[in-house]
Amino acid sequence: MPFGGQYIYKATWYVWVNPQSAQAQTVPLPVDDLASMRRLRNKDLGPREGTTRSVRTADNVVEQRRAIQRQDWSSLQEIQARMIEDGSLGEILSGFHGIPYADIQEIIPQLPNQTMLFQFQRDAQHIQQLDRRLRQAQASLGQQLTSWVMLQTGVPNDAPQRALQQAEQRLADL
Repeated sequence: MPFGGQYIYKATWYVWVNPQSAQAQTVPLPVDDLASMRRLRNKDLGPREGTTRSVRTADNVVEQRRAIQRQDWSSLQEIQARMIEDGSLGEILSGFHGIPYADIQEIIPQLPNQTMLFQFQRDAQHIQQLDRRLRQAQASLGQQLTSWVMLQTGVPNDAPQRALQQAEQRLADL
């Protein structure tokens, strides 16, 4: 974290040697004030993500034009699918509608409800539902994996406190 003309480093994890297994294990440390660090990094990350998305969009458009010139329709479909995943389509649609960049999910509800768009809107809504279910399944899988790792490695619930005690002892031994 910048502090005046210096940087202050904060430990957010510790490599703890578990006395029961004699194995080194990474233990997250409880830190209360990471929000300011996150805000600072988000300021850096936002413009970088926007620039990266713009570069991807431009590159995808060039690739689309080349695929059309070659009449390579399967490549064109792959590029279009990739554009939905990497945000390129949202970048183009945002510019087309004259609004700042918005993710495709934010643009879809704003489309006029015309008969020819009905199937598109229904498909887009289905994709949103699938995306939500995917995120829920990933969260569940993450919880299961974390529990499994904790059981397999034998990391006790009070590992952060033990890790801090061990770190203090190691510093005192220096």
